[in-house]
Amino acid sequence: MPTPADFAAYEQAQPGAADRLLKMAELDQKAGVADMRVQRLTNFVLDLLSQAFLYCLVLAAVYLALHDKPLEAFFAGLAPIVIAIYANTRKKTTQSTDEDQ
Repeated sequence: MPTPADFAAYEQAQPGAADRLLKMAELDQKAGVADMRVQRLTNFVLDLLSQAFLYCLVLAAVYLALHDKPLEAFFAGLAPIVIAIYANTRKKTTQSTDEDQ
């Protein structure tokens, strides 16, 4: 945003320019807020889907174990553990990289 003196200079050079600059800044702010809302909603939905996937794998492991498929149950049960560990370590490295910048 320009300084108040610059606003006056813009208004002198072109009547209505200062008002247009303010409207442009307000629209930019509204667009930024809308983008942030969409990003948060997207992250929320992706988190729900990933958790549902992990629970499905756990349920599959239990089902397989109950139906005498121990090897398949082992791998179906191991997959959510590996995924959770990978996601957790990735999240920590991403946070540390963001903090470094």
